[in-house]
Amino acid sequence: GVSDQLIQWTIGIVVLAIAISGIFYGAFSDRFGRRPILILGLGLFTIGSIGSAFSFNITFLLLSRFIQGLGAGVAWTVGNACLKDLFDEKGYAKVMNQVHAVAGIVPAMAPFIGSYLGSLIGWRACFGLIALCSAIILMIKFFRLPETHHERVRLTFKDMLLSYGDLFKNKKYLVYLTIKVLAVMLLLVEISNVPLIFVEYKGV
Repeated sequence: GVSDQLIQWTIGIVVLAIAISGIFYGAFSDRFGRRPILILGLGLFTIGSIGSAFSFNITFLLLSRFIQGLGAGVAWTVGNACLKDLFDEKGYAKVMNQVHAVAGIVPAMAPFIGSYLGSLIGWRACFGLIALCSAIILMIKFFRLPETHHERVRLTFKDMLLSYGDLFKNKKYLVYLTIKVLAVMLLLVEISNVPLIFVEYKGV
């Protein structure tokens, strides 16, 4: 039905925005530093969350969700780069295992928490709560987050295209990329279907 399509569209638009933004965040953080790009992404996420809470039609909701997705893309790309700046190879592998553990648990818990909050305070208030939490995190990052990348790289758009071109010529990279994409794809399919299960079969 319409509600099913709406759920799929809102999730899809966020995933699309995350994918698009991730392509640029890495290069921008190399050029301008990790801190300002992280703050920019958190700011976009907060604005998108506020816009979603006050959406007056589906077009505005999808636009707000797209902005939210653009902001969310900074977390994985630049957050990962920060960890790479701070840890050596062994330490980086250890901390990334912890990050992946959390990244696996959160999508499993979020639908239960979200459905409960949605039935308790409504979907608009849920977005408002997300906006409040992201605004608090934004303030903490603004005042407490140090810069981890001190060697600026002067990249042009042409340089960025050439770098991606080199990556996609690397066969070993493509093998690992394919495995990762398939794994994440399965996770995102599950995330997009869980709300439908709650709505259609659980009456939430």
